[in-house]
Amino acid sequence: MSIKKTTDSEQRAHPIASIVIGKETIDENDLLIRVGGDREFLTELVTLFREDFPNIMIRIETALRQQDAAEVAYGAHALRGPLATLSASSAAALAAEIEYAAADGDLNTANAVFSGLEPELLLAIDALSAICKERESLEDPDG
Repeated sequence: MSIKKTTDSEQRAHPIASIVIGKETIDENDLLIRVGGDREFLTELVTLFREDFPNIMIRIETALRQQDAAEVAYGAHALRGPLATLSASSAAALAAEIEYAAADGDLNTANAVFSGLEPELLLAIDALSAICKERESLEDPDG
C-alpha cells in the first residue's frame, strides 16, 4: 500500500486552526447523501464508530509513545476513512495530517496534530449524535 505524501503547500491547505466547532463539524447534507437518506443506517454507522474510535485512538497514542511511525500512519488512516464517510471533514483532515506526517517519519508533527484530534472527534461524535436524534424526532414526532 502506498501512502500519499503531502507537499508543504498541501499541508498548509489543511491548517489545524481551520477546525470548525460544533454541529458545523459535520456536513449534514453530504452525510445524508452518503447514507442515501437512510436514518437507521446512519445511526448504525455512528454507533459503530463510537465503539471503534477509542481503541484506534489508544493504538495511535501507544504508537506515538513507541515512536512507531508506520503504526501511527496505519491508525490515522483507520480513522480517516470512517470520518470522511461520516462527513466529519475537519476531523478527517486532522487524521490525514497525522497519517501523512507519520508516513514522512515526522512524529513530532503527528503528535502535535494528534493532541487536537481527540477534541475534534468528540465534537464530531456529539454533532453526529445530534443529527441522529433530529432524524429520530422527525420520524417519531410523539417520541
